[in-house]
Amino acid sequence: MSSLQTQIEYEIASGLTKRCDKTFTSTARTVLRLMWYLDFESLLIEGLLNNPYASMREICSDAYKHSLAPHHHWPVRQIAKLGMFTLHNRDEFESVVLGPNRTLQEKRVMLASILDRLNPLRDTLWDYYKHHNLLNLP
Repeated sequence: MSSLQTQIEYEIASGLTKRCDKTFTSTARTVLRLMWYLDFESLLIEGLLNNPYASMREICSDAYKHSLAPHHHWPVRQIAKLGMFTLHNRDEFESVVLGPNRTLQEKRVMLASILDRLNPLRDTLWDYYKHHNLLNLP
């Protein structure tokens, strides 16, 4: 069985990380896009944690602007902005994700716990990609 790291190193050695066509998408390229999403998730959770009275629209917009928007073309950014207006309110979101009837302190503890698990993985992936010069895949 191959690990993710082994697969990416195979693609590097084979020159597959530079290939970009409709018949092939490299694992390395897919994981890079996942890393952008993990950045979004991390910023979203940090926003919920650090701005307890901000709306979901404000938090998601800020997280999107700093993580995913730089990788999207103008039409996609406009659709994402429009989508921010359809978000549920923060209480509904937190009730679904964290469970109903949580105190502000309970929510903060849970969000911090999520970040404590998410960020080491995210940081490890970014370090690996920087080390292998994989930040600008097609």
